[in-house]
Amino acid sequence: MDRASIQPASRVTLSGEACVMRIFVQLTRALRYIHSMKSLHLDIKPQNLFLVRSHIKVADFGLVKDLEGFSAAVTGGWSGQ
Repeated sequence: MDRASIQPASRVTLSGEACVMRIFVQLTRALRYIHSMKSLHLDIKPQNLFLVRSHIKVADFGLVKDLEGFSAAVTGGWSGQ
């Protein structure tokens, strides 16, 4: 992979609603995959998102919570249903 083709997402100028929506969809799919692996990325920010040939890549997994065997109780707030 050519280093020139990798740019931090925070330095990319987005133009057009369709482009923004495409990147948003890619990011949500990436997060859905990470969550399906029973992990939680705790440091999502523009500096940890890279645009590689029109695809978003999530980086910096230093702050990842392993959810395998983890259980939590909701004591208040919105449950999403």
